[in-house]
Amino acid sequence: MKKEESNITEASDKGNILNDIVPKKTEKIKRAHIEKAKISDVPELIRLYTQLNPDVDFQEVQPMMFEQYFSDLMINKNINLFVIRNKDKILSTCMFTIIPNFAQGLKPNGIVESFVTDKDSRRKGYGRIMLQYIIETAKDYGCLKISLLTKNDNESIKIYEDFGFKENDRRSFIKILD
Repeated sequence: MKKEESNITEASDKGNILNDIVPKKTEKIKRAHIEKAKISDVPELIRLYTQLNPDVDFQEVQPMMFEQYFSDLMINKNINLFVIRNKDKILSTCMFTIIPNFAQGLKPNGIVESFVTDKDSRRKGYGRIMLQYIIETAKDYGCLKISLLTKNDNESIKIYEDFGFKENDRRSFIKILD
């Protein structure tokens, strides 16, 4: 394991992995309080996911089930659920998963999922800060690429393009399982 990867793993247990752990992070990113989500964040995460997926009835799922699911996710060192917070309110969140990949000379891929910024905090730069943080984290892990899926009508497509994300010659196929 590279030294940078070791630093990230060690720091993730300490809460905010920005503080002097990965010196490559830009000063703007360091000023934003980005950290791994905690189990106490579950109600705030549900609030944001309701904004991301308004058709999902989150009331049907018991909070205890979310907490168990969250705990199970956080055991995997390749799964990162990052949040930007202001006191007790989460302003933005993103799931960033590292996928080992034999087919690419052992260089992993980064996958961005469930990326949402609170509706009252949009257009204030939080999404850009989170995206820059994800890109820097992917570099620290030695990722070859980052994949990000979004809806065709997502207003954030321009931001993704500004950060160098491109539509490519590959297609994404999704099968919804009932």
